[in-house]
Amino acid sequence: MFEKYLIRKDCVIFETEFAFATLSHKPAIPGHALVIPRRIEAAYDQLNPKELFDLSRLCSRVARALRTVYPEAHAIRTSCQDGAAAGQTVRHVHLHVVPWIGSDEVLDDDCRVQLTDEEMAMQCSNLRRTEAEE
Repeated sequence: MFEKYLIRKDCVIFETEFAFATLSHKPAIPGHALVIPRRIEAAYDQLNPKELFDLSRLCSRVARALRTVYPEAHAIRTSCQDGAAAGQTVRHVHLHVVPWIGSDEVLDDDCRVQLTDEEMAMQCSNLRRTEAEE
């Protein structure tokens, strides 16, 4: 679960004891991933040390997969919008992991195209496959 949203198992890139990674349903750019703690908390500082460590390790794992699938990415951006004033729209803390391919321009939420579950599942499968190839 991601707040009130059910994430299909085939739309999960990787999972660990305390967190899982999926793609954004409305990506800012292709490959826009989310790393989400299993326990629902609205704020980052409400996570315990084990959850924070696991979240960080999973972000690194997702970043490696994104660099493999998107070799044209010249950087990886990670961010956490912690609170409504910071742009958080889902009251379940999560980290954004985004392969930076273009310029500094990020699509406004209203301009983003929503992915279907099938599109997400296919892209997640491509990202999971990167670890099998190592």
